[in-house]
Parts: sequence; structure tokens; C-alpha cells
Amino acid sequence: MKKTFTLFLALTFLLGGLAYAQNYNGLAPKTNRLCAEKTTPPTKGAKSITEATITSLNGWINGPQILEFRMTYEQLGAEWMDGLIMVFPAGMVPNVAGTSDPLTTPLQYSQVLLELTITGQTVFWGVDTFSGWGAFSYGTFNFQVSVTNTGLVGDQTINYTVYGDGFGNEPHTATGNIVISEAPAHDLAVLSIVPNVISSDTTVTPQVTIENIGMNDENNWSLTLSDGGAYTSTVTNRPINAGESLQIDMGNWTPAEGEYTLTATLTMAGDGNTTNDTLTRTVLVGDFTVAFAWNALHDWGAGATGNGPINIALEIGAMSQIRNDNSDFIAAADYVGNEIYGIRYSNEGPSPLVKIDPTTGVVTNIGGGVANITGFAYDITTETAYVMDVAGALGTIDLTTGVVTNIGGSDEYVIGLACDANGNLFAISLNDYLTSVDKTTGEHTRIGNLGVNIHNAQDICFDRDNNILYGALYAGTGGIYTINTTTGAATLIAEVVDELTGLAIPYSSEPQAVSEINTNQVSVYPNPSNGLVNVQVSEKSIVTLFDLTGRVIATYQVNGNETISFNQAAAGVYILKVESKNHVSTHKLIVQ
Repeated sequence: MKKTFTLFLALTFLLGGLAYAQNYNGLAPKTNRLCAEKTTPPTKGAKSITEATITSLNGWINGPQILEFRMTYEQLGAEWMDGLIMVFPAGMVPNVAGTSDPLTTPLQYSQVLLELTITGQTVFWGVDTFSGWGAFSYGTFNFQVSVTNTGLVGDQTINYTVYGDGFGNEPHTATGNIVISEAPAHDLAVLSIVPNVISSDTTVTPQVTIENIGMNDENNWSLTLSDGGAYTSTVTNRPINAGESLQIDMGNWTPAEGEYTLTATLTMAGDGNTTNDTLTRTVLVGDFTVAFAWNALHDWGAGATGNGPINIALEIGAMSQIRNDNSDFIAAADYVGNEIYGIRYSNEGPSPLVKIDPTTGVVTNIGGGVANITGFAYDITTETAYVMDVAGALGTIDLTTGVVTNIGGSDEYVIGLACDANGNLFAISLNDYLTSVDKTTGEHTRIGNLGVNIHNAQDICFDRDNNILYGALYAGTGGIYTINTTTGAATLIAEVVDELTGLAIPYSSEPQAVSEINTNQVSVYPNPSNGLVNVQVSEKSIVTLFDLTGRVIATYQVNGNETISFNQAAAGVYILKVESKNHVSTHKLIVQ
């Protein structure tokens, strides 16, 4: 039955129907990935479920509590998970409110939704009937169960059974147990420090998240954050209830360029577990383009802690989690002034317009939209927001209501839309090419192949200040790429592993000073470059190329319009300094 349904989906896809066939929260590739794994027979004699383990992330306390768990499921022969049953001990009564529902995001088009049912001491997600569909393929995720604990003493054991979908070899189930110890009477823990990437000449407010995993409410403690040098900030004695997490704003920090180690230290009298009282985080400060993105599939990429909004330094791929959010991902996004707007993925019905707070990552629904929107871009020259669906149809979208006005056009499997500083639109296709898009008619003109086999969800966006098209592309693993708008070629800048969508890059709201208040008019092109760069100046100038560590790569003297060779520079991101008698300007340069 599953294979018949897959054929139906493939035909529907090719005939222009719903194109969001996704696995792991990502759009499916051109070849039908929905059940591609199901065509691989299991190894004869091998167990299909190779790992099904659940661990507890906190201890128990008497009274109402949220128990945190982490599950890892691995398999051979496409034995996807159908369901999970957990049986709680007497005195530990599970509650519907506050318990994960669904258990985790199920695979799209699966008939198993991992929905929650609680009967007495038994918590049940999904089905136990070996459906042949499967709802979760493999990986690790966190979930929670709300419980009310009464009269508990000593270690408590929770038994569980994991159900496969019956597709692979027997056995189709795996069993285990979790032993949860009593939480210490007093235990505060440091969970995270953000950010880990900062642009030069920026003042930030570092945030430290702590959790009370002890049995008692606390209000007599101190938290200190230090960079090991001049910066130290201390917060004391804020109330934090048992089982509660608290994100704390520390004092403002304006670091110079370089690498720092931030150390957060908790101090509390009677803390029963001092091993979780200190946390360090490496912070990079430099001339980075720090963008916003949505982590649609966290696959343990460095710096991220889960799905949801992140900041990312595009030149080096360093991620910093803004907040964890397992709701439907933001498929496309862009800055509109200092605000971020985007399109939320929708399995059914229109893909609605949303507004995203760049600092907190909180998403506010606006609504409207149409089905299968995969691109969103803002034209700063006309103050117009554009959207595009997977079939390549262009439209404008009202940022107040989300109402879409169709313009027209068509293309195949469009997965991203971007607008440069001059108002030019570009789109990418899951068929691995870049197009330019006519804003009046929506007509696509193919520019060239990306040279990268992309699939699943991704997005593109311009760094308008430097006229660079970036792509958060997914080609089996996630990466940050630059895309040449003349040839269409994509160049990998940094691997990030995770599947990123909703890429939005901030831009200057004021015109650049180079052309308005300085006598030396400077132009650097093409960018990205193959190593040959045209530098045009109106005054005699010294041109110096630096790498991101500050090392000088080359120095030239120019006067007028000259072509400079930087062939000695390896592919990567560099800083080009142009210095005349009256003016110094810097330009970000990408060598491919």
C-alpha cells in the first residue's frame, strides 16, 4: 500500500500538485525521497531496530513536574518508528497538559502522527500495529512528560517499548527502562551562553540560561559572566522555582576583534551538584556578516542546540541558537528595515506570512499567504515584498495582511528567492540552477547551473551592502555558499551540517559613506571573484588584501581603473582595504 501511495504522490508532484514532499522537516528532492529508503532491503539476519534508547535529563521531585527525556532511534532496512509506550511507576501520574504532543514532528504524508494518549500510568504516542508507514526515520530528539509525583522515595523506574513499522526484519519492537533518581534538594545549573559570534564594533547583551533542577525554589544565588579580562558582569538573587529555566541578561559587552572565552559561574550555598555550575563558550568577534536563519533540521551542527531561530556568521558558518522552537519551520525570510518577515511552512492550506523578532526569535503570525510558498524577498528600492511558490509563480505580498497578489511566471521546483540592493530578483530551483526573475511578468531566465546537487528545504538571500548572494543550501549536509549571479555557480564557504531555511541578512538603512561624503570614489568588482579583481578609484590609493585573521596577503598601488590579481589567495572570504590620502574604505571580497 505504501509503494502505491508513493507512486501516486510522485505523479501528483510531477503534474504540478503539492511539492512539499518532505523528510525530516525538509523538502524532498527531485527524485521521490519520501520512500526512497523503503526501496532498500534490510540486510538478511540483521536486526532492523539497531538502537532505541531513552535517557532522563533531570531528577524527580514530589509535586507537579516536567520530566525531560532524550530519545535516539536508529535502524536498518527502513524500519521507521511507529510508536512509543512508557509505563510510569505508582505515585508518578502522567498528565496530558504539558506532555509533548506529538512526540516529535512526524514524517510528512505518514499515516502515523505520533499523537498522544494517556491511560492511567501509561503514556502512548503513535500506534503499535506495525503500520508499514512509519513516522520517524532515525535520529535524536528531546521530549517531555508532565507528571504529578506523590510520596516518591528513592530511584524510580519507567519501562518503555518502541514500535517499528514492520517494514524490516524482526523483531519490530525494542524495550528498555529509565531509572530516575531523586533531584538534589538544591541544584542550579548553567545551560547556555549566547551569542558565540559577534560583528566588529558591536555592543551586545550576553544571555545566560540557568535551570533549577533541585527540589526547592531558590532566590539566594549569584551568577558571574567573565571574558577573563576587563569584562565581568554579575546578577544575583532572582527568584527561580524548582523545575524552571531562566534566561538572564548580563551586562553590555563591547569586545574588540579576536577570540574570547566567556565563563559563566553559578554560586549557591548548599548546591548538591557543583559539576553543572560552570560553563564556557568560545566567542569570535570579527568582520563577519551575521545573518538570521531557521534551523529546520538540527543534526548536531556546532553552535546550535536544536531546531528554531539561529544567528550565523556566514563567512565561517558559526551558529548561535536564539531559542529552541519545534513548530513548523520558517521556509523563507528577509529583513525589511530592522525587522524580519518570513513565510511559515504549512503542510495543508496557505503558507502564512509571519514576523520574527531578530533578538528573541519569537514568531508572530500575520496570516494570508497562498499554498506552497518557498520564496520571500524584499525590494528596498521600491519597498515591495515578493513571494514565489514552488511552481515559480511570482507575487507581491502585503506585509500587514499577508494578502498575495499574483504577477505570474512559472519554473520547476523553486526553493528560494532573493533581491539585491538594486531591486533585481533571483531564484534557485531544486533542479540545481539559478534564474533571474522579471518583476513585472514573473518570467524566469536561466542563468546557469549551481554545480551542487541540492534537495530538501533551503533559502537564499543577498548581503546587499556587499552585493553578495548567499545560499543556505542542503546537499546531503547543510552548508553556506556564495552564488555567482553571472554564471549561477555556487561555492561552498562553510559547512554547517544542519538544514537551514529562512535566511535573512541585515543591511544598512543609510547609503554607504564611500560614495557620498568622501572624495575618493571606490568600486570593486566582480565580487565574488576568481582572483582577478577590478579596482576603480578616483584618487591614488594603496590596496591591501587581508584574510579574516588580519594577515596581509598582498598589497598594490592603484590609480584609476586597474585589474589586480589575487591568484595567490585560496578560495575564501577576505577584507580589501583601499587607502588614499583622505579616505580609508574596506570591502568584503570573496575569492572562488
